[in-house]
Parts: sequence; structure tokens; C-alpha cells
Amino acid sequence: MTSFAKLFDHSIVRPDATRAAVVEFANTAARLGTATLTVQPHYIPLAVDILRGTSVLVGTVVGFPHGNETAAMKEYQAKHVLDLGAQEIDMVMNIPALKNGEQQLFIRDIAGVVRAAEGRTVKVITENFYLTQEEKRRACDWIAQSGAHFVKTSTAYAEGGATLEDVRLMYDAVQGRCQVKAAGGSGRSTNCWSICARVPRGLAPLGPKHSCAPSRPYLQRRRLMFATT
Repeated sequence: MTSFAKLFDHSIVRPDATRAAVVEFANTAARLGTATLTVQPHYIPLAVDILRGTSVLVGTVVGFPHGNETAAMKEYQAKHVLDLGAQEIDMVMNIPALKNGEQQLFIRDIAGVVRAAEGRTVKVITENFYLTQEEKRRACDWIAQSGAHFVKTSTAYAEGGATLEDVRLMYDAVQGRCQVKAAGGSGRSTNCWSICARVPRGLAPLGPKHSCAPSRPYLQRRRLMFATT
């Protein structure tokens, strides 16, 4: 179960999340051994305290959920949440910069967070619901150029979410330069199994619902992650 669970980021970033709910989610993450628990910045110290001594990393969000902050604002946010104890960052890309073709600004926006993270994992949310197919490919290419570790399908706040078609497109677009995270609906067992079974290079569904694992050769090359809420 632990090897399955390490494919998942457990998250509670709802705006109305209570302390009691975060404690419950943290205890679940610790019990299952998920890769991370992602929380609002407000709850980072609480999550750090609960998960101390476990293998679960504390993740948080930057530029969330719209991504329209300036590059300097996001870099400052990243530094601050890391000072609070966060160990991974999920950030939302600058969607207007992508749509306007402002490549240098777009890459600078992400590179500042990557720089602030000092080697810690940075996942960049593309929010695919708002993008054309061409924009999805361009976003993945530019994100890979920025030095981020993952491209991620969705915040789960926009309509839609992870689809097999989008995961396949993103996998192809990054060309091995970074990894892929499916979020927004991916926790449903049918969707999770479908993605695992049909993404290239040996992914195969295995285990109960919300559990799926790639073959060992695939794990040695890259990590396909799923979000659960």
C-alpha cells in the first residue's frame, strides 16, 4: 500500500478548511504514507507538527488559485512558505502571459519560484480547462524550460480536471524534461485506472480504488502523480 500511496498527493486547500479538517487529512496522509499533504499556507506549521517523524512531506500552494500575481510576488511567497516549513510547492502558472505569448515573462515567473525552492520540488499547474490544445503544449514546453519538476493539470477549482487525453498530451510535450501530475478528478478510481493503464511506457493499474502503480522501469524514469482530496 505504501508504494501505491507514494504516487498520491493528499490535499486540503479549500478556502473553508478548518483546523479539525486539516488534522484529519494529515492523520490520513500519515496512515497511508502518501507522498505529501498539501495545505494552505495558513496551516503549514500545523501540518509540519503533525507529520514530523513520518515520510509525508508538507506541500503548499503559491499564486493559488489563479496565478495572476507578478513574478516577484510569487518568489516572495515561495520563500515565505518554505521558511514556515513547507517542503514542496504547487504553483499556478501565469495564464495571461501564456495566452499573450509572453514567453520570457512566463518563464521568469516560474524560474523565480524554482530558485527560491533551492532544489525542493516545484509543480506548476496549467489549469487546462482554460487552454486550447496548442496552449497546453506550449505551456508544458515553457514550464520544462523553466526548471520546474512537474506539470500539473488542474487546481480542481476550474471546471473539468485531469483527462487521459491531457495527461498523454502533457507527457508527450515535456519530452522527459519534467514529470506529470494528474489533478482534478484523477482520484476517482475509474479515471485513475484509465490514466495508469494507457499512458505510455508501462503504466499498469494495480490495487484497490485510489491506488495505481507503474511498472518498475517506469518508476526509474519518472513519476506520475495523482491528487486526492
